[in-house]
Amino acid sequence: MSTGRQTGNLPSKALMKEKMLSGEWDFTVALLVIVWAETWLLMPDGPRAGEPWRFTAEQRHFLMAWYAIDPHYVDPDDDFRGRWVWRRAILRRRKGWGKGPFSAAIALIELLAPCRFMVGDDLVVRPQRETAPWVMLAATSERQTKNTFRMLRAMIGKRKVIDGIPVESGKTMVQAGENFERLLEPVTSSTATLEGAQSTAVLGDEPHHWTKSNGGPGFAAVLKRNLGKMRNGLARLILTTNAHEPGAGSVAEDEYEKFLDVQDGKATETGILYDSLEPSTLVTDLSDIPRLRQALTEARGDAVWLSIDRTIAEIFDGTTTPEDSRRFFLNEVVAARDAWLDPKHVDACARPDLVIDPKRDLIALGFDGSRNDDSSVLIGVRIEDSHIFLIKAWEKPDGPEADDWDVPMSEVDEMVDWAFATYNVVAFNSDRHPFDSYVDQWGERYRHTLFVKASPKHPVSFDMRGRLPDFTRAAEALRAAIEEHTVTHDGHPILVRHLKNARRRPNKYGVGFGKVNRQSQRKVDAAAAAVLGRAARSSAILAGVIEKRKRKGTGRAVGWG
Repeated sequence: MSTGRQTGNLPSKALMKEKMLSGEWDFTVALLVIVWAETWLLMPDGPRAGEPWRFTAEQRHFLMAWYAIDPHYVDPDDDFRGRWVWRRAILRRRKGWGKGPFSAAIALIELLAPCRFMVGDDLVVRPQRETAPWVMLAATSERQTKNTFRMLRAMIGKRKVIDGIPVESGKTMVQAGENFERLLEPVTSSTATLEGAQSTAVLGDEPHHWTKSNGGPGFAAVLKRNLGKMRNGLARLILTTNAHEPGAGSVAEDEYEKFLDVQDGKATETGILYDSLEPSTLVTDLSDIPRLRQALTEARGDAVWLSIDRTIAEIFDGTTTPEDSRRFFLNEVVAARDAWLDPKHVDACARPDLVIDPKRDLIALGFDGSRNDDSSVLIGVRIEDSHIFLIKAWEKPDGPEADDWDVPMSEVDEMVDWAFATYNVVAFNSDRHPFDSYVDQWGERYRHTLFVKASPKHPVSFDMRGRLPDFTRAAEALRAAIEEHTVTHDGHPILVRHLKNARRRPNKYGVGFGKVNRQSQRKVDAAAAAVLGRAARSSAILAGVIEKRKRKGTGRAVGWG
């Protein structure tokens, strides 16, 4: 039976074993807290309520990664040795997976267990307890915190002492320690005194609901600032969430976008763990019950208590939208309401296994450029089958480097030359602004090489501002091909992200696309370059490039004019 696919950056068990054997990571604390929790905590509900708590294999995997330590690091400010491998985590799972009880268990670990460390000069990790922990269960409303806090109190039960530590479990907080110096409490975005709180651990629940309307982003920012000021960087944040709704502007969406930026190389890795389990089985039609059943089984992972039949009934009871079914039961980030493309169709067209043969394949190019805000992207499209591949992208970086960043135009020019030298290029459509002078140079440089012109007056220039009807038709053609799975692409993260970022923009000629808004950092330039490349391919085919190629043989197609 197939299993779900990890779509985050949770390290595999094999990689963690490799890190342990090499001494790069230490798992002493991770192993200890798992044993501690299964010794001292109780199952909160169900047929085994009151019995010793047990983690699932998935939960143990997460904890092994979360409590992994880099023992070689030395803080340059105070010589403190060791640091966590991860400083923040996002755990994304389907509804009913057990995120609430799992968060409750971690909160009690942070309150009572030896979950901190000291590393000696001998690199031996010695677990110890936080001396005065302040653990927070965070949400934007009291309703959100109630379920986790209820589970947490049930894990304590009626006991007054746990592992030798006095514990007082109240209705609004848990206090522990000889002087009640250990505190665990729910907090919400309405808590006026939250700024400056010396929290040592925060468990944030349902950040897919943390939106601007309820103060969610500001709330998250305060929590992060409070944790960031704690000594030696040991205070951390875990967010547990369902798949977010694209375009809602939630904290979960923001964390997902940041994760994608790191994966794409657009942002620097800063120790954020993103753990998400999605189905390996692609379900394009929810009415395909066998595939849906398989996908639901994969998405639930170790949560075998979830009834697949009951979930299918929930999906088809008429009160759950297809979008919500995918988000909550398949853990999939679905298309926004105004999305140009459905993400599942974009993913279905990915064929990273297809290889371009520079000596044999005829290629069309598409380029969309920007000076310093939007991205600049050079795309290739194979004439034979319309396979789209990203040649090079230039994206504005995050952080301080973005302040004075400009697209390196000379580097773009060099890459265009490289593409012509490497591939058998027969057509090239490039938007003009702001590369006007370069577009003219490319036209002059390669006008005798190209089989077809981008316009009657220019070999390369395809001014999107002045050719909206043509661009709209080309965009609609690409959209239809992706929805019908009659086109493939290389699966490059930037290309995929830009295709998924695009939003429908109807005009008098049809339906084009654009960014969420003019200021949005969710770029779409690779999608535009793909449209231009596909349009160049179509022009070359209509002009007879394939027939002429057959007459000339399979050699390089140069000097077509």
